[in-house]
Amino acid sequence: MLFQQAMAQHGRSVAHSHDSYLINLASPDPALTARSIDSFIAELRRCTALGIGYIVSHPGNYIDDPISGLHRNAANYTRCLEAVPGDVKVLIETTAGTGTSLGSRFEELATLRALMPASVRTRIGFFLHTYHIYSAGYDLRGEYGVVRSECDRRNGRSHLYCVHLNASNDRFASTPYTPLLRDAAS
Repeated sequence: MLFQQAMAQHGRSVAHSHDSYLINLASPDPALTARSIDSFIAELRRCTALGIGYIVSHPGNYIDDPISGLHRNAANYTRCLEAVPGDVKVLIETTAGTGTSLGSRFEELATLRALMPASVRTRIGFFLHTYHIYSAGYDLRGEYGVVRSECDRRNGRSHLYCVHLNASNDRFASTPYTPLLRDAAS
């Protein structure tokens, strides 16, 4: 396989992919959901074919209700992972939380993972994007240790696979956040 040969030639042993930004597995729209599922399954198959072990994915936009969106998102990630068995892990990326996007809080990510059955949960991890979490209100400049502890406590250090370090042009806590119900996983 040419991709794996190129990886070895350049001294790389790990690669990750990012799914299409058009995929929305949390959508209440049946047509968009069907297209998103088909697209995400294709992304998983592509990673499998290329030997890419990780695919980064945004948790989507709920549009209507955040709790319903989390449940739809978990069900649709599950459906896709069951359709493409194997070792490819989905790394759910933190978001800034603008509009109706899910994933700006560590507890949302933990809830999303907890909503998935154990049979696929082992293939779910997290991708921490520093620009996004700073905008969402995690003070990486002044309280890095507190943020890291909160991330570890909510999501488990063993589930954090990748960190994207970059600067933020946005002000700290510049995206409004509406807390979800605590019992979303029940």
